[in-house]
Amino acid sequence: MGRVDIPLGPQPAGSEEKQLPRCAWCGDASRTVCGRCKGRAYCSGECQQLDWRSGHQTACTPVIAQPPVTEVERSFQFYEVPYVARWAINLQRWKLRSDSKEYAFLLSRVPDEAARRRIATQGSWPQVKLALAKELTVRRMAEILTQAIWTKVEWTHQNATDRDYLLNREEYVWTGEKYQNSNRRFPNFNFSMFDTEEYLFLVTHPLAITGVYASGPLTDAMPDPREAFAEELEGEMPSESQDMESEDSRMLGPEELREICAFDSALERRSGLQHAFLGKFAYFRTIGQTRGRQWSQVVLKQHPTPDDATETPDEGTETPDGSPIVGSTRHALQLNGVLQKRWRCEVHRWRDQQLVVCRGPPEEAIDESGAFRQTQAVRFPEIDSFDKALEHDEPEFLEVPIQQLLPEKWHSDYVRACGGGERGEQTRMNYLGYYQPDIPKV
Repeated sequence: MGRVDIPLGPQPAGSEEKQLPRCAWCGDASRTVCGRCKGRAYCSGECQQLDWRSGHQTACTPVIAQPPVTEVERSFQFYEVPYVARWAINLQRWKLRSDSKEYAFLLSRVPDEAARRRIATQGSWPQVKLALAKELTVRRMAEILTQAIWTKVEWTHQNATDRDYLLNREEYVWTGEKYQNSNRRFPNFNFSMFDTEEYLFLVTHPLAITGVYASGPLTDAMPDPREAFAEELEGEMPSESQDMESEDSRMLGPEELREICAFDSALERRSGLQHAFLGKFAYFRTIGQTRGRQWSQVVLKQHPTPDDATETPDEGTETPDGSPIVGSTRHALQLNGVLQKRWRCEVHRWRDQQLVVCRGPPEEAIDESGAFRQTQAVRFPEIDSFDKALEHDEPEFLEVPIQQLLPEKWHSDYVRACGGGERGEQTRMNYLGYYQPDIPKV
């Protein structure tokens, strides 16, 4: 225990006494504060001793250095585009530890015991961290976009199709004027998640099936298509009769390969190859096809659509300082050489990531068991009219801090669990809810 002086800047004449804080014991003007917590002001050592004996000794804790608040967290707000989310959760910057109060707090907020055990029993700590991030992200997404209750959100992962979707959507939600059936208000609400080494991405759509696939920045590990496919370019590519049940052995068709290799620079050719692969993976992820994929039949055109080309710079272009263009462009999708007019495919360049987001009619989703279709109404109007109603067909991706994945009523508890707040690590966590938290050991 001790006191330290309060650093004061130049004060106007006669205003110094008014600007000083008041003693926590007697109320007089004070020039010193508690040297341990830096939170309570005292005019003398006698007042500090009296206040210490009266209870400040139980609340006084050393000041804990808080991590700097980034500009993203300071100016964070969710997009106001109805029911459409483009979220990115930075997993690399999230320094979560298995023995921390932060992990215990977040895991205890998940009300489903089976979900908590599934998260905690993953094979490695990065997988535990990813599973927890997915659980928090889906619950917050459903709460914001469908007005569901965070603790009552239920979702599942379908291994056969690698698809995530919401369950029990017959719950009634409050629309602001009356209670309404959630499934009736959002007949085909869909979402898709994909994780890279650095980020977890989530996209949603209230009517269409949707899928996302992402890749990091281009590296030298990506081969130059002219060298990797030299034999195919020199001669005629063999035409193989593909069985629809077997996987296509060729990733690129003849026309698509020639279009990619037509670029002048090796960087553009590598970028074109990455673009083609991302489009194929995003399409099959959207419809939920995991086997018998005909890769060469799916072509995401290299150049943006004519309507979009005038608004967004063409891919491969750079800013005057040499950095790549950040934004999204819409590209046409072809299946077996036929243009898919009811599909929308956007290529996003966000940070150093490149992503492809697809959305299409729900009736084209593959679902052998029928469990996913039971959650869908399959009512799907023309996608152009829905884009017009939204007045914003494709928002940009937004980095969402971990704290924002929780309901607002838990934000202060989360800050204290991370070591912040007035009393720091000595704060006792008061777990909300009727259940006793069961935190499995990792």
